[in-house]
Amino acid sequence: MRPEGKTLSSTDTLENTPPTETAVAAREHDSPEQQGHDHEGHTHPPEPVLNPDCIKEVVIDVPAEEVNKAYRTVCGEYSKRAKFPGFRAGKVPGSVVKRRFAVEIQKAVMDSLLSERFNKAVDALGVHPVGQPQTTELNLKEGEPLHLKVAFEHVPLFSIEGYRNVTVPKPAAEVTEEEFRDELAKLREAHATVEPVEEDRPLNDGDWAQISYKGHTKDQADDAPIVGEDTLVEVGAKHTLAAFSSALRGARPGQELKAEVIYPADYHQADLAGKTVTYDVEVKAIKKRTLPELDDDFAREVGANENYAEFERQLREHVALGKRRSVEAETKERLLAALTERFPSRFRNRWCRSKLMLGSITASAPWLLRA
Repeated sequence: MRPEGKTLSSTDTLENTPPTETAVAAREHDSPEQQGHDHEGHTHPPEPVLNPDCIKEVVIDVPAEEVNKAYRTVCGEYSKRAKFPGFRAGKVPGSVVKRRFAVEIQKAVMDSLLSERFNKAVDALGVHPVGQPQTTELNLKEGEPLHLKVAFEHVPLFSIEGYRNVTVPKPAAEVTEEEFRDELAKLREAHATVEPVEEDRPLNDGDWAQISYKGHTKDQADDAPIVGEDTLVEVGAKHTLAAFSSALRGARPGQELKAEVIYPADYHQADLAGKTVTYDVEVKAIKKRTLPELDDDFAREVGANENYAEFERQLREHVALGKRRSVEAETKERLLAALTERFPSRFRNRWCRSKLMLGSITASAPWLLRA
């Protein structure tokens, strides 16, 4: 029994081309060098590396008599179609045909001799091939026996008897009110406006400072300075480094100050991680971020909604769909881990770890994912 898809052939890796009239016609216009092309000095993409745990080999030998017969048949087909100056159609000498179409003839001979034999040999092994076979040994010359050795990957035999006893807890997929409010808050943040503060006052937590800065790395004076113009920094925010918030808190527009920042070793910007940088900072303005009101105008702004009630309904559906997908993906990962632990020699194999295989198991037995 073959897996779904193309039928494997021993010549698949040789770019087999049947002797069609189009191929023959195209070949007639090749230069002598192209016509005699035998792949010597010609490079091809490297073959994919086969998994050593899932390799089978097939060896095929064909007597010289059958090889010669195949050559005669294929050459006869090419002779019927070949047209060369100085020769009548169908009267081109076999020696000319063999020289002009050497590569195509060899491929066609291989296909006629090996396709059926290869598939029978694979059936005899009782395995299911996957991917493209790779030719490791090949001898094919007219007048000599054909010898071929092909390696290919196969789906390994395995048993998951007892998998019905492997279950994992499935997290709740219902959306809590807190989760909905968090998503709504993110959406409001995305549509917030930043406006200048006109009153004369210092920076407080929650304000946005518009600053320009130039920083130098401590003990590394030769490094290029770190500069920024009209950058907005939220004072006291979780995502703002504490040293910046401390330096800016209480400052006024027009004020110049210094801030020494010690970046943590795991800082997301690799060129700053673990370094100490001294900044010269100029405060240019204070700005306030204003969140939009949750009303009909907001609903129309963020989407094609008639009113806020319709917007809220759609947002709740969106959040619920996202959580269901997340829960399903998380549960499948847990199930895969549980199956790997239960059947280590099976599921550590890359074919057994296939998501497709896991998908088929959960589709046929959804009760594995218990609520």
